[in-house]
Amino acid sequence: MAAKRYAPRSDAIIAEEIDGEVIIVDLDSGSYFSVTGVGVAIWNAIAAGASDVEVLERLARAFPREAALEADLAGFLDRVVEADLLEWAPAGRAHGAAPLGEAPLPAVYVAPVLATFDDMKDLLLVDPIHDVDESGWPARKSEPGQAA
Repeated sequence: MAAKRYAPRSDAIIAEEIDGEVIIVDLDSGSYFSVTGVGVAIWNAIAAGASDVEVLERLARAFPREAALEADLAGFLDRVVEADLLEWAPAGRAHGAAPLGEAPLPAVYVAPVLATFDDMKDLLLVDPIHDVDESGWPARKSEPGQAA
């Protein structure tokens, strides 16, 4: 496996870990996603700049008897890229490039899953809170050629 690093597709991709689950929101599409279990450690490591090889090495140390780790990791990353949340980051563009660290892993390995939800899509797309600039809510972004 040749090492790859990933970066968020755009600033419209936001994520936060809450009670052992990562919630990822794509403000452009209105879809949101959930990652639990070992997927939380994978998402956090990749988002911090770890390569897929670094993540695989950590998983292999934590779960030495799991034969499908490489395939599971590759499949999970493929789904995240297909969902347009992350993209491959050419050299020099890795997001953060922070060390992997030792974030907690679950005691039992379960293949990572990216769950997709579109039930709030209309609300997320209508909500103007994500359409702001540095001044924040409630000031909307100025359109090109429009006074602020």
